[in-house]
Amino acid sequence: MFGDSVVAEAEEIYEIIVKSHQGNIIEIPPIDMVQQEVSVWCERFDLDTVSGFTYQPQGEEIPVVELTGERKIDTIGVRHEAYIKDNPVQQLVSELIDYSDVDYDENAELLFRLAQQADKSNSENLEDPGKLVLTIRQFRKHIAHNIHQQMRANFWISEPDYI
Repeated sequence: MFGDSVVAEAEEIYEIIVKSHQGNIIEIPPIDMVQQEVSVWCERFDLDTVSGFTYQPQGEEIPVVELTGERKIDTIGVRHEAYIKDNPVQQLVSELIDYSDVDYDENAELLFRLAQQADKSNSENLEDPGKLVLTIRQFRKHIAHNIHQQMRANFWISEPDYI
């Protein structure tokens, strides 16, 4: 009995609400905010080798002390096979590219240049220059860390605009 009048009244109210809404809005066209590509680079610089690059090779033997009885002391020699084929500069570059913020493809020339400077500095500071390969192998992580610290001071990031 009242079904048709309720539906008609609901349609009327609906139309009023829609017209009111359309009259009270400002349509804003969709805008795409696209940021330009971010560039990260490391400026070319010379390594400061005054400190942090004066290592001396450590012993090649591991002492073993028997803790029971006579406390005999023995030594175990160390075999070097893992890094025999890599030269010191390649070992340093290999350590440097393990840092997540160092991009080999973008900075290969700089990495080799800095590794060569560190290699030269270590060579000049060694008591026995013939032990350079051993020294770099033993301290490659420390030397790479020192190089990386200086690289971080020369990293730059561009400030992209929106297009």
